Amino acid sequence: MNNRIKELYGYVTLTFKNLLINYQKERWNFLTNSTIENRKRLLNSVEEIQNFMDTDKDYKEIFYLLKKYQKNFSQQQKDTLLKIKKICDILQKTPQQEKHFDIFLSTAMDIINDRINFNNKDTTTSHLADLAEHETSLQEIISIQKHFFQPTQKFKDRIEKVVLEREEYIKSKNFKSYFEFFTKINGLKEKDIFKDIEKLDDLTREDFKKLKNQLEQELAKKLKLHAKSYPSYIFGDPFFRTYPVHLDNNVNTMFKGKDIAYTGKKFFDILGYDLSDVYEVSDLYIRPGKYPFIIDIDGNDIRFSVNTKSNFRGTYWLLRTLSKVVYILEKSKNKTFFERENIDRRKMETFGIIVTNFAFKSGLISRILSQYEDEEDQLSVDISDYLEKNNLILSRFFLSLSNFEIEINGSEKVSNFSDIWVKNVQKYQLIEIKDIFNKDGWALLDSIIMDPFSSIFEVEGFLLSKKLEKKIDFKNLKQKTFLKTIFEIVEKI
Repeated sequence: MNNRIKELYGYVTLTFKNLLINYQKERWNFLTNSTIENRKRLLNSVEEIQNFMDTDKDYKEIFYLLKKYQKNFSQQQKDTLLKIKKICDILQKTPQQEKHFDIFLSTAMDIINDRINFNNKDTTTSHLADLAEHETSLQEIISIQKHFFQPTQKFKDRIEKVVLEREEYIKSKNFKSYFEFFTKINGLKEKDIFKDIEKLDDLTREDFKKLKNQLEQELAKKLKLHAKSYPSYIFGDPFFRTYPVHLDNNVNTMFKGKDIAYTGKKFFDILGYDLSDVYEVSDLYIRPGKYPFIIDIDGNDIRFSVNTKSNFRGTYWLLRTLSKVVYILEKSKNKTFFERENIDRRKMETFGIIVTNFAFKSGLISRILSQYEDEEDQLSVDISDYLEKNNLILSRFFLSLSNFEIEINGSEKVSNFSDIWVKNVQKYQLIEIKDIFNKDGWALLDSIIMDPFSSIFEVEGFLLSKKLEKKIDFKNLKQKTFLKTIFEIVEKI
């Protein structure tokens, strides 16, 4: 009996490992080059896993034996087979699953490949957001944002359909809602999420209110706006996720023309972490048909896709991404494929925020960027104040988005996504509904379908990082052990 279990276990785990690695590679191919051919290859990789579950006799036998002779299995074998079973249950072929996958992949492909004609050139919403953030002409800001929001009508109904079909698919798996599925699969409690949203709201509301009032006055004066209220477009970024860079000359100029991909890698080199192997297999620069994300192929092969841009926003999100890559590598260290734990994204985002804040506040990023200048011009520029303002604004945006996602993914059927969106923008970003430039703008927040509830992990990350940063003595941390120290602190949460 034990020999048979050992033989079956070896075959099933090796076969499933290879199938799962192939699936991850095809996900990478699709999300970095969203073509019809790569979509077919991704679906085929899912079908291969489904066929293995449905037709492989050894697969069925090992789970039969596990159910009947549990005592003959080691704890490691039980844990590994349980992991495999959970993944298979999610991917099991059903009419609801096929319908959801089909509409999700076709919508995702169209979102990734979508382009907007602006000034007789095809461009992306991401590029238009960057332009709006830097623009100082009110007329130009309005023009840019009109173009930015053009795709809303194209995608609004389709994204609603993806969310609703996903809900039906998850209900077919005996969950009350997608939100319940999300909490259970991540080991979270709904009440704790609501509590943390409330905590971050309480912690940031008054500071944000004060900052927003100051910002409105300053922008109205600079943009020559004469109005009784302040339309949302004056903030530049279409979703008010950033502090306008044109109000801080250091931030507005220090990144221009710099190789941000090199800057990010150099920062981690200084901290004693070589990301050369990761960079070699990753997708770093702006090009059509790709989506920004991180993927763990097998615990050793970690890749990321980003659209590296020579501005604060591009640098900030690259550093956040690289920090998360480091976190995943540390979690996978000295572990076999199936021994790897599910990543706690609350901790991963917390680690990413703390490391990224340090990168700017320590002056390291400024000094790396200044290496491009003549020796006499090399200065360390302090942008800590801008970073704090930006983090405050960004955290309030994620409060809006997280609560919106919870409501549209709840057990109650939603009739109007836009009403829920503007309600949350008003509550958390303090923008009056009449002043919101485009009430259907949520349809351009592709994370809703591409990375559902990532906004909740952002809320958790901002909340936990605020708490931990107060206790960390950054001045006395050594550069070469900095990442290890922060990792250990975060892991104790």
